[in-house]
Amino acid sequence: MLTPNLSYANLKESYLFHHIAEKTRAYLEANPGAHASLRERFDIDKKNSSMISRLLNDTCAIGLIYISPDSTSDKNRKYLPFWA
Repeated sequence: MLTPNLSYANLKESYLFHHIAEKTRAYLEANPGAHASLRERFDIDKKNSSMISRLLNDTCAIGLIYISPDSTSDKNRKYLPFWA
């Protein structure tokens, strides 16, 4: 029977952790989140898109995500997690 490693300190030192983190970072930088993708994920109609805007603005305000430097306008903003 396999037992999980419950020690985060040991996990973050492992090669596998760093490998997965780098792959995740590369994916997120290539495919940043946007209003449309979040509406689709949460199954929210386009007419209720202000819900997603509030969620994104609140999440930016507390520092969990930030606006990608590649964003061209407010309408086409892309978002990345704070650690990317």
